[in-house]
Amino acid sequence: MKLQELLEELRECLLRDTSDATDSRDAGQLWTDAALVRYINDGMNQFAIATCLLRDETTAAITQITLVEGQEQYDMDKRVVAVFGTRVDNRHLSRTTYGGLFSNAGDLTLGYTRVGPCANGVPQKFYTDRETGKIGVYPPPSAEYAGQVLTLRVARKPLEPLVISNTEALPEIPEEYHLDILEWAAWRALRNHDTDAENMAKASAHKTRFTEAVKELSRKAKRLLAQDLQFDVRTNWEN
Repeated sequence: MKLQELLEELRECLLRDTSDATDSRDAGQLWTDAALVRYINDGMNQFAIATCLLRDETTAAITQITLVEGQEQYDMDKRVVAVFGTRVDNRHLSRTTYGGLFSNAGDLTLGYTRVGPCANGVPQKFYTDRETGKIGVYPPPSAEYAGQVLTLRVARKPLEPLVISNTEALPEIPEEYHLDILEWAAWRALRNHDTDAENMAKASAHKTRFTEAVKELSRKAKRLLAQDLQFDVRTNWEN
């Protein structure tokens, strides 16, 4: 659905926020279009975070990082939700944790020897830090690898938020989940408008339906992963 259709569905069918006034776009209505668009965007982001539905390895601003000589950690784009894998050219790096770089599993005591080949400055491993939003490669690149591109395969939030000035815009989230996202937007709207018991109960019901949709998508994904593997040259083995 386009943004205009999302707004109409949210306002008329979920919030029952209608008015006969004709002198102003938002006259007589409890929520402005601008507020509802904010709640819809929040629903899009929350759905993308909870499901990791939006996969990407081609958007350069998000998935490509230029390596710097001697630099181990790099900032990731704030829209990245999870990193599934990394590569330099066609060579894939193995996943680890920061603690896993040390020989005494997880011991961060300075002076412990790090695992794996590291003298030649060829990045072999990567790790992520959710708190800082950084990704690290080890060993740090040598001068030979400076300037090369580390390509990430990620789950991310939508690239751009929906805006009220473009009601013809189509969300990145597939249309089959649009009504689920509106449940989150309705929860936001009702929770932020009134704290009386009736509205809070309605708000909670919308949030519950959103949560159930996320869980159902997770169950579907697990069922697909549990299906028999098909041995075929065209089989996609990537995450």
